[in-house]
Amino acid sequence: MPTQQAETLTRETLALILGVLDNVKAQYATEEMVSKDQLLQQARFDGLRNEVEATLLHHKNSISTDVEQLREESKRIRSEAAYNHDKLTAGQRLDLNLERGRMTDELRKVDDRINVLESKVEREIHLIRTHIESSKNDLLKYSVGTLTAFGAMGLGLLRLIL
Repeated sequence: MPTQQAETLTRETLALILGVLDNVKAQYATEEMVSKDQLLQQARFDGLRNEVEATLLHHKNSISTDVEQLREESKRIRSEAAYNHDKLTAGQRLDLNLERGRMTDELRKVDDRINVLESKVEREIHLIRTHIESSKNDLLKYSVGTLTAFGAMGLGLLRLIL
């Protein structure tokens, strides 16, 4: 083969190879494009990570605020429950004291009635004793009078007979 033909064939083959190489290069990414894409992806990832961290921090702060509010609400409810319990207990104590006072007053009234009835019974017993004493004295007086009269009559009859 002549030199000229060989050079042409070599040039054509080289051009074909360079064309295929350009096509292959076009299909694949270059190192520079990969680096650029990596930096772009890293920037997006960092932005997303920062956004997620900010959202988590905001959520954490929101939850902390909610927990604190719930604690305060719990304390308030506990204090209200304790207040209501104390109020109810005090009311029950008051009711019990009032009932005890009412029962004491009723017992005092019953005791006063019993004392009045006992004094009436004692007065009646005393009157009956007095009446029995006076009846006994009258009976003795009349018995002595009757016996004296019979004795006088007997002596009078004895005197008549004698």
